[in-house]
Amino acid sequence: MEVLIIIAIFFLIYWFSDLGSSSGSSNMGSFRIRLQETRLGENEEGPFAIIIEGRGLIPVFSRTRVGFSTSVFDATDEEWEPVFSSVSDFQESETSAYQCLDEGPSVDYNEGFIKWVRLGVVIPEILTPPYGGKRNLLFFFRIVDMDNMPVIDMGFHTDAEHLGYIWAGKKEYDYNFEGKGWLEEAKSRDEVRALAIKLAVSTALSDGTLDESEGYVIKDWIRNVLDRYSGEMRSDLKKVYNNSLKKAYSQAKSGELSLSETIDKINEIASKRHKYEAIQLCLDVMAADGEADKSELELINNISDQLNLDLKEIENLRDETLINIGTTVGNKTGAEELLGIDKEWEKDKILKHLAKEFNKWNSRLNSLEEGEDRNTAQKMINEIAKARKKYA
Repeated sequence: MEVLIIIAIFFLIYWFSDLGSSSGSSNMGSFRIRLQETRLGENEEGPFAIIIEGRGLIPVFSRTRVGFSTSVFDATDEEWEPVFSSVSDFQESETSAYQCLDEGPSVDYNEGFIKWVRLGVVIPEILTPPYGGKRNLLFFFRIVDMDNMPVIDMGFHTDAEHLGYIWAGKKEYDYNFEGKGWLEEAKSRDEVRALAIKLAVSTALSDGTLDESEGYVIKDWIRNVLDRYSGEMRSDLKKVYNNSLKKAYSQAKSGELSLSETIDKINEIASKRHKYEAIQLCLDVMAADGEADKSELELINNISDQLNLDLKEIENLRDETLINIGTTVGNKTGAEELLGIDKEWEKDKILKHLAKEFNKWNSRLNSLEEGEDRNTAQKMINEIAKARKKYA
């Protein structure tokens, strides 16, 4: 997703220029943190974010390769509840709980940051708290030893005496979340995922055949979801999802699978997070055979529109998938489908959209190394050039 690229650039920090010793800066003081609101991206046109900045001496007694870990809790009620992330790069290794883990410099005794430095980030739009509405978030920031990492599970550390646990601090932040939280979603989540399987089957069969690789993508998705559960819950959900897959395939082959009914039901019960999850599954199915088929892209665009999802975010998901497909992009697909152009748009709107797409893909082309990803970006630019001639 484009948001990940923006964040990666934002955290390109020259650590050593900000490091110093207490002898070099007598006012450095003990380590502390603060919060700063910003928008990510070079021109601050990206997603809203809260930055965790740190300053002061880092409490180590010998040279240590430190890291910075940020977890998020919902502290609105009496007990702290974990907050989850919809982006895997900002999740713990074993759970979906939010974690921003960034490797820092190697520091020695009596060293620290002589000025405020970015050490963590929280992006509210990818967070899911237990409940929607105004929530009191608690950002729990840790300095850890990257060579002796303490265990952090669902935001909590299991051993406060662990030698790799160097420093911790917390800051509160109020944020108003639209939609349902994860506890509220729990009742409808499993039904939405069963419906997402129907969308995926519809996508796979939109070109008339269910390719073996497409079936594997759907089955792997089901398996990954089930891996989050155990015992009776896992067994029950396995039956639900497998039955949904079999029924959807049977109904689609016989022409009885109603896409409109499926979408209406998803709109009735699903959160935006699970809608995006469903669309990402459809995009993964599209990419399974290595080609972006025109009928598949048209169907996904239609589903996205009916699910009332943000066009820009869908474009980001689509572009990321097209990059992963490789150089076969465009062999069977027109520029309109690849570039997200609605043929009903006025010419001026199409040309403005093409200009934006050119800037985006040209920027990516310049940042990619030689290989399939770069070739795909070049192919997208070629498609944009053809579309410009068509609509000029």
